[in-house]
Amino acid sequence: MEGKPNRAKAVRLELEETQMKLQLRGIEMKFVAAAIAAAVLALGAAGQASAQPEADPQVVVDNENPTAGDTVTVNVTEADPDVPVEVTLGDQTASGMTDGDGAASVPVTVPDSPGELDGIVNINGKDVPIAVLIQAKAAAAEGDDAGEAGAAAAEGDDALPASGIDDPGTLVLIAAGLLLAGTALVLTTRRHGPEGI
Repeated sequence: MEGKPNRAKAVRLELEETQMKLQLRGIEMKFVAAAIAAAVLALGAAGQASAQPEADPQVVVDNENPTAGDTVTVNVTEADPDVPVEVTLGDQTASGMTDGDGAASVPVTVPDSPGELDGIVNINGKDVPIAVLIQAKAAAAEGDDAGEAGAAAAEGDDALPASGIDDPGTLVLIAAGLLLAGTALVLTTRRHGPEGI
């Protein structure tokens, strides 16, 4: 009979030992799973940090509606520090360098012909498009041309006078026609009285 309790005790001890081994294995598995999860998270974060795109430089033209022949300033920010900047606007080009903060201001002369014009700002090999709408020169500049024409006419040049009519006889005919029309209107009014109109 004594063999049975010893056998039961041995089975119980064996079961307890197996249970402890399973618990240890469970702890080991949890530790391994946690280590794998941490490694995956670390790799994912590193991959995401390296995959973030580099910020594009910002480009602003100080006057997008310049007058033909004016100078505009192209302002660059958020670029790499100390890199070359080249602005091309039509057939005009200008160059500069970014400062230690990645900013630059490059003046460029606007072409003389009015209209919409596209350009390129090249910042260390990266092209950024720009556009301006060039306005015609102001009327004051055209007035200067008219003043020169008047001066030429005063000097005996063949330019048209301010009336736009070169023949004085035409002016006399127009004046006579207006005078006759006015006279006819007055006579009609007198003949019929104010109620007849």
